[in-house]
Amino acid sequence: MVYTIGESVLDIIIKDFENAKLKPGGSMLNSAISLGRLGISTSHISYLSSDITSDYLIDFLRKNGVGTNVIERKAKKTNLALAYLNEQNDANYVFYKEDNQKEVEFQFPTIKANDIVLFGSLFCLNSSYRKSLVNFLELAKKNNALIIYDPNFRKPHLPELNKLLPNIHENFQFADIIKGSDEDFKNILNINTGEEVWNYLIKLDVKALLYTKGANGVEMYNSNSLVKVKTSFVNVKSTIGAGDTFSAGVIYSLVENKLNKNNILEITTNNWKEILVIANDFASEVCGSFDNYLDAGFIKKWKNVQ
Repeated sequence: MVYTIGESVLDIIIKDFENAKLKPGGSMLNSAISLGRLGISTSHISYLSSDITSDYLIDFLRKNGVGTNVIERKAKKTNLALAYLNEQNDANYVFYKEDNQKEVEFQFPTIKANDIVLFGSLFCLNSSYRKSLVNFLELAKKNNALIIYDPNFRKPHLPELNKLLPNIHENFQFADIIKGSDEDFKNILNINTGEEVWNYLIKLDVKALLYTKGANGVEMYNSNSLVKVKTSFVNVKSTIGAGDTFSAGVIYSLVENKLNKNNILEITTNNWKEILVIANDFASEVCGSFDNYLDAGFIKKWKNVQ
């Protein structure tokens, strides 16, 4: 079972105001949708309201095969993310969110050995959910689940960095695999290379780092090797959801190859390369569309040629 934990928002994608597009969004929701469409048993954990927009987000998850039993619906309103696409079709974000001050208790599911937890973004730093989240991650670690952390820390969040840094550091320590972009680590650690990031993370007992660099490819670091994979060329329409779909590709490959917490250190260099190629191909496919996740038609064709 795969559990994704993070924001569920409505993305408003703006290239020009005449042609704005509305999409269910949030980094972990995007990953969950791709995983659900790929046929991976997935449940999304989030915090939503009881408004019409949240009804739409939950219905969208369910229609794509994603469980929604652990979505708390006590927020006052659905959060919005305005994504302004620049000339390179990269997104600059403005977030409109509820500033919840109350502690929220999640009734997290029972986590089992070989389950996978993907968590991240600002949601997993929020003090309102922090106690429940930490309890769940501690149990996941104890029960031998594989934990993947994607900080997904954007420039608009930089004013809060000093306050949030202790929680980010604690999240690093929970993770077996950390997946993040060069932008994430520049924002969080003011570090500019994958090697420097790995030298920082290896001290925290992280098993592997997946360091994504957009059009410049991805690097995988672990205690045994370094793997580099180039990014597939694509006519970019939007980079929104690319990193999230990359995460879904990694998890899909781990599940399909029965790779888990017990054998993560035994993944060979060639296997890591295969995993990263698939993840990169998935991310590139999303960049060629205005969707935040893999298209069901693409998945059907892709599976037919495997």
